[in-house]
Formats: sequence, C-alpha cells, structure tokens
Amino acid sequence: MKIADTHSLFIALIWMILFSSCSDENNTPDINGKEIWIGLQIGPSLEYDSQPLSRATVQETGIYAVNVFWKKGSTFQPYATGLFEDISDISIGLIEGYIYRFDCTFLKKNELPYNNNGYFGLPFSITTDKRVDAAVTNKLVISINPLNENQNFHQHIYKGAMHLEANEISERPTDTHRFYGSATLDLINADPVTEGNRPVKFVSIELKRAYYTLRFAAENLSIGDSIKVETSNAKAFLIECTDATTSLSMSEERLFSLQNVANIGNGNINATENLPINVYYRPKNAEEWTSIISNQSITIQRNKKNLIKIINIDKHYDENTSISFEGDNTDLDPTEEEHQNIG
Repeated sequence: MKIADTHSLFIALIWMILFSSCSDENNTPDINGKEIWIGLQIGPSLEYDSQPLSRATVQETGIYAVNVFWKKGSTFQPYATGLFEDISDISIGLIEGYIYRFDCTFLKKNELPYNNNGYFGLPFSITTDKRVDAAVTNKLVISINPLNENQNFHQHIYKGAMHLEANEISERPTDTHRFYGSATLDLINADPVTEGNRPVKFVSIELKRAYYTLRFAAENLSIGDSIKVETSNAKAFLIECTDATTSLSMSEERLFSLQNVANIGNGNINATENLPINVYYRPKNAEEWTSIISNQSITIQRNKKNLIKIINIDKHYDENTSISFEGDNTDLDPTEEEHQNIG
C-alpha cells in the first residue's frame, strides 16, 4: 500500500522552501535527492536483545501513533505523522542523504483516550493546544512545520497526559498500559537500489513499557495504626496495620503510566521519573493525621514493581522517620514481551 506519494512530498517541501523565512536550501531536504521507500515494522520488544524483531509479530488491537523526523544539523525536525489501527503495511518515501527518526506509541483498544465521533484526545492530539482532534489515518502524512507551530503532528505522545473525558485530562493515568519505541535510519550513504514504490529498506521499532507499578509499605506499625501517602495526580495510598504477626504493612499496588514518557529531542524512552510524596501518620483511635514527611522526591523506575518502604516510625513520629528503597524492585511480568533486566 502506498502511504505517502512523491507528489505530496515535493509540494510540501517546495512550500517550506518558498514560504519559510527561517529556512534555506541547505537547511531543508534536497527535493532533487533520490527517494528511497522505507517500510516500518512495529512490534513488542522481545525477551533477548540479540533476537531480531520479526515482521510476523502478531499485531495487538489498539491505536498506534507514529512520528517521523529528519535531522537538520544537530536537531530532529518534523517530517511525517500518522495514527494507525492497522500497522501491517506502513511505508514512506524518504529523500536520501539524511538521518531519520521513527517514534511510536501504542494504547490497547480497551484503554484508549476519550474520543468524539472518532477524533481522539491526548496523547494522540495533533494540535499544539491539545484538542480532541486526532483521527485515524492509517497512513503517514507529510507535516514539516516546526513543533511550536505544527497543527498536524502527534507531538504529545512524549508525555503521559491523557484525555479521560472531553474536559478531563490525567497527567499520570492509572491502569493504562502505555507502550513506546523509537528507531533511527541513516540514509546519508544510502544504497541506490530502488524498486519503485516498494520498500527496499525496513525499520524496526520495538515497543517498550512506558509504565510501572507502585506500592508503599511501613514497618512496625501497631494494630490500628495507619499511614497515608499522597502523590501528585492520584488518590492517596493507605497503609493500615491489621495483622500483629507481621512487621511490614502494605498498601495496594497500582499501575501508572510515565508522566514523561520520552525525550522529544532524541526519542529516547525515560528509564526513571521523580515523584514528590507527602506522608501522614495516624495512631489507633486518633482522628487527625500528622505529617511526618513533606514534599520528598522519590525516584520511580520504568518497567519495575516499585516498593517504597517507610521506616523508623515510632509512637513519637519524630524527625528520624525516613524512606527506604531497599524493597521489591523487580521487573514486571515478562509475559507482556518486555526485556528482562531493563530499567
């Protein structure tokens, strides 16, 4: 299937050269350069780094947003973009002599953002002001304006923000299995072989988890004591001591998408993110919560079961209260096709 034709590409590039006051022939792809057709393969990351991604990977049902950048000097600039339900045959014609980057994010069918008659909101929004305006194209559309003025580019996929309703956005969605991947292609010294509009080179994008799980624990609480942990953009975690036979009381475990998924400048997925928390203690039969830790930042790891342990809490809950990161910090269940030993 032909996704972006030569005519559309040439028209877009000529428009940029003629009307952009900040561009010149040395800063835009040379429209006289040879066009090479590239096929895109998208799938889950595999268990072993050494195992190549197969094009035969089973496609999971959901929505895929794909961005293509070209490298101008030391920075990547928008080139093409698209929203897909079908990723079985994605291709695009690229001008030789440049480095290109391909970024993709994915959400499962039952975890999609709010949509209005087929137009999706964040993270798929295409306008700078984050409207509910992204429609499935199942093709890559040339879009070369700079990010700060581009009104047809999926530039918000690098954040975790997601429309839950028309006027409700969550910056760090819960129970949302967000995936993201990126790959680059060097066509500076491209092979001149061509087969018309049939892809002669393929780029593989491995989608990795852009989420983690988080829970809290507290040591040596007495029966009836409680700990409350507040985090940004989420309901509070509650730890209650109900069992005198154990020294460690646990909160529920929750799954969160990364608030900052990837670096839009280089396409790299973020391995960690910092999360400020406030911790409160309430002894048995007390009515009021007492603050014991205020606005302390903890570091959360992507693709990990993050267990944060609150230690040294005694009946006086003094300044010796502290936080330990020595608990469970294991990989998430590998059955969802993520690498082991990542993050």
